[in-house]
Amino acid sequence: MTYEPVEGVDYLIDLYAIANVPHEVKQDEINLAINARLKEYHPDRLQGLAPEFREKGERMARLLNRAKTILLDPESRSQYDEVLSEWDGPLSKDGRPVVVIGRLARAEAASKSPEEVEAGIASQIPQIESMTGYSASQLSFLEKMVQQAGDDAPDDLLQAYEAALLSQDRALAIEEANRGDLLGIPSMEGTRYIATLDYAEDKAHAIETAQKAYKEEFITAAIGGVSTRLALLAGESTPETSTTLVSPEPIELPTYFDEQAAKIKEIAEKRQVIVEKRLANLKPTYPEIELQDEAQQTLALRFGSVWLGLIVDTEKQSVNSVDIPSDIKQLLSEEDYVTVIQNGFNVMTIEPLDQLDFEELINAAVEYHVKRYGLLLEEN
Repeated sequence: MTYEPVEGVDYLIDLYAIANVPHEVKQDEINLAINARLKEYHPDRLQGLAPEFREKGERMARLLNRAKTILLDPESRSQYDEVLSEWDGPLSKDGRPVVVIGRLARAEAASKSPEEVEAGIASQIPQIESMTGYSASQLSFLEKMVQQAGDDAPDDLLQAYEAALLSQDRALAIEEANRGDLLGIPSMEGTRYIATLDYAEDKAHAIETAQKAYKEEFITAAIGGVSTRLALLAGESTPETSTTLVSPEPIELPTYFDEQAAKIKEIAEKRQVIVEKRLANLKPTYPEIELQDEAQQTLALRFGSVWLGLIVDTEKQSVNSVDIPSDIKQLLSEEDYVTVIQNGFNVMTIEPLDQLDFEELINAAVEYHVKRYGLLLEEN
């Protein structure tokens, strides 16, 4: 299957970029800029050029005329600006089609059998595991060592186990992202592949949303997106569109969709288990630990470079955030933990862990603190 990006569906052309002017520029300046650029791409100047340069010049001349029609008419320009403001996809600044990688991958996958799609993804897994340093046998060995050592597990063993768990999570996250591209699930790049204790449920919701979006995508492509509106603004003939797809219900998704959705759910469950193991493996540090025999009401918790204040109220059986007094903050910044402890604080430090949620880490640290001092708190 050949995938051809469609303007108004996959991408929009930025006519301001074509005219080489800022979006807020006045109309007379737009006119001057467009006329100057039209001279650059006059047919007489294109004669004798190589076909690819002539093609680019003809395309630019055509788009500059469109920009002139739309941007020099106040009403058309206002409507075009509205289209731009509502558009959240890629913009083409030179008129060339923008290939949407996710849609390209989905179009290619739709032309294959589910078995071919799965074989293609499965063939990448050994390379992903090698790239992330994941070794199933090493992880299994370290896990047994940690279980055998129990509470006496040395720090270097815990660190090696954490590194092995992170490697496994990285490998699964990349595999999940590759499969997610085929379902149209938004890229995890922005979230840094972070998983949580309810990750499997969240991913099931994401798949449901992707299913609906996939069907809407078919409808959008069928009716031409905003391409008809843009063509009307430019006084061009409207593109051919279909009105047969009016409801997502009868639309059949590609045959690979359900199988890949099941694979992603399976990966999400594995990643959630890894989160549980990594949090259970967490071992916060208590500076001047010999002075911290007893639990104090207030815990000063350093997360990376940030200090958080927490009230551990055994009477109300709750843990709540509290502002750390400025004088105590100053002592903490100077690492004068002895004085802080003498002022009725417990002090604990933990470091951020890659691909683990901030709140999950804080909660795990508090649970560790509660367990260490045998505090009784209600379970939320």
